[in-house]
Amino acid sequence: MALPAGAEVQGESRQAPFRAVSEDFSGAGEGVGGPVILRPPIGRLGELRGRDELLDFLVRELSSPSGRFQILTGLGGVGKTAVALALAEIAESRKQHAWWVSAPDGATVLASMMSLAAELGAPQRDTQDAYSGRRNPADVLWTQLDRHSGWLLVIDNVDDLEAMRIGQSAVGDANGWLRRSAAGLIVVTSRVADRHTWGRFGQLHLLGALSDDDGAQVLLDLAGSAGPRSTAARLSARLGGLPLALHQAGRYLASPFAPVRSFDAYINSLGARFTDLFGGGQDEQSTLTRTWEVSLDALERRGCPQSRSLLRVLACFAPSIEIPPVLLDQEILGSACKGIGPGGVAPGLDTLLTVGLVTEGAAPHPRHGIGVTIHPLVAAASRLYATAETTAIAARLLHRASESLRNDLPEDWPEWSALVPHLQELLTLPGLRAGKRQLQMIAESAAATCYALTWSGSYGRSIELADSVLSRADTLGNGRSVLCLRFQRIMALSYQGATAEAEQQYRHLITQQISLLGRDHPDVMASLRETAWVIFKQGRYAEAEEELRKLLPRITTVLGPENRSTLIVRTELGRVIAAQKRYQDAEAVLREALEMQSRFLGNDHQHTLLTKSEIADVLIAQGRYSAAGRMLHEILEVRLRTFGPDYPYTLSTRRLLAKLARCSRDHEAAESELRDVIADQARVLGIDHPDTLKSRSELAQSLSLQGNKTDAVDQLRSLLEAQTRMLGEKHPDADSTRIMLSGLQDLLP
Repeated sequence: MALPAGAEVQGESRQAPFRAVSEDFSGAGEGVGGPVILRPPIGRLGELRGRDELLDFLVRELSSPSGRFQILTGLGGVGKTAVALALAEIAESRKQHAWWVSAPDGATVLASMMSLAAELGAPQRDTQDAYSGRRNPADVLWTQLDRHSGWLLVIDNVDDLEAMRIGQSAVGDANGWLRRSAAGLIVVTSRVADRHTWGRFGQLHLLGALSDDDGAQVLLDLAGSAGPRSTAARLSARLGGLPLALHQAGRYLASPFAPVRSFDAYINSLGARFTDLFGGGQDEQSTLTRTWEVSLDALERRGCPQSRSLLRVLACFAPSIEIPPVLLDQEILGSACKGIGPGGVAPGLDTLLTVGLVTEGAAPHPRHGIGVTIHPLVAAASRLYATAETTAIAARLLHRASESLRNDLPEDWPEWSALVPHLQELLTLPGLRAGKRQLQMIAESAAATCYALTWSGSYGRSIELADSVLSRADTLGNGRSVLCLRFQRIMALSYQGATAEAEQQYRHLITQQISLLGRDHPDVMASLRETAWVIFKQGRYAEAEEELRKLLPRITTVLGPENRSTLIVRTELGRVIAAQKRYQDAEAVLREALEMQSRFLGNDHQHTLLTKSEIADVLIAQGRYSAAGRMLHEILEVRLRTFGPDYPYTLSTRRLLAKLARCSRDHEAAESELRDVIADQARVLGIDHPDTLKSRSELAQSLSLQGNKTDAVDQLRSLLEAQTRMLGEKHPDADSTRIMLSGLQDLLP
């Protein structure tokens, strides 16, 4: 449609009250790429998958408009335009008017809207006045729209909100291009998901990823010979269900010249060939590696340049998994906001949320706030621009998080667990660019996290994390942080019951620690303490006592009497003495440890509870059942409340209560509780874990005392085999089982 004569903006008309954001509308109409085309480009539409519910809603709105304009929003590439095209095709099939306006800038919007107004019957004088700024152009358009009914107007790609501004009228004011109307339906597609921006008459629809099944169907629609549905679903999951990525992958696999021809091969090629696979497209909006840079460009124009650098940092962490708020320290993230500082972090994260480049965490964390999640392909695309500074900031965030949490505090254990995937992702980033100090920070954070996992009873996860970090030992070096990580791995291994292997590894570690840190370093003391503990667990009680008695004055001098490590040594000494049946001596040592632990650590601290448990066991051995029962019930109440029913030491407390029932001759109650405890320990720790073996021994004794000799013998035979295999043939527990088994077998007919 030709521009009316005299519509060029000249001189003083630049200051007209209704001038849109563009400084120059000369050439609007035919000058903007030729005559304006308002017909929807439905030829671009492929098979729409996974949007049935939303499309049904929009069709109902098309039939009976509610008066609100509908905004389809979400991450770039999520398929907003495809939904709008599907709706436009339905409108045309019903013989309803459907118009399509692209919104890259204010000049294009003005030209398109005035062309639409003219098509609907607006006098040339009115459109001229709108172009020259003498009249509000939106009034010109709406005068005509209100005279018609049953129409659909799609305004596509409203990513720069200034393109929709008319004078002082913002997009959400509902008095500009977007207004309430019961005559027809306006649908807007935009990456901006801020409800306040669109105002109360805009209804927001946030498009998410496709399900694995719907994503698989998209791939099969385009490349049905590339593999079965199950593999297509795996590729869909790997691509995060993003329609743009799925369509690019499907078209690529459908090409007879593509070097990668199957879904499986495509999955295997993603890491190494990301740019090759996703670098193509007709324009920036349809090119995966650039589409999100378009969003960041728009945010920069809106005065939020820090959003780009913040996204680069977040992309260092694990995608599709919530980045917990403890990892979003604003002081450190502020160093990514050049020239703005920490004050730019919250606005920067907010703007990333509004365009869908990150999404809000599922629920607030009790003490730290809200986390965010980043789509896997957004992360992959952002990592193309990663720098040494980016990864250094991410390493500092991880280190600060590990410093702010306590490994022995149950409330913090979920937070520690949430750090694990992000720590692993940061360390395994392709082409990790980080200095020596940053790598040291990662190793220190890993060691602290492993300790917290061990405290929480997640021994296997602790070992797995330590192994994944230590596999990069060539990168991390062999400093103190790596030795600490090795210590944590050995500790978790010993808690799994592999005490002989742990002893050997501790002795090797101590040699390395002394060489690097000196004989009296706290790390050396901790390794000596744990070595004595694994010696004790192997049944070498006298040797363990000797080691602990040598260590106690030394560790007291170096670390102080109130140090947690010193207090642990006192408890372990009491346990070793009790194991040698010197119960009165053991009780004296344990009560002294308990008094100090209660004073320095608190009554409900894990170490304090461990000492109380040992005292209760000593009381049972001395026949003081009432005192033992009171203490065990108090311990169980705290452990259930603080650590939960599946915590290994909660299960150990239940075993001691069952032992107390057996010693009190309540054999049926003892048997019932022991069978439940064994089932829970087998599930949590394994059927052959040393703690489970203790419970199995208690059960065999209970069966024997009830006269169930046959069942007791069966239990003892199975137990002896496991003890011999796990603890060694000469372990005292195996000897006790062997003696009991021999005595019972002699009584069998």
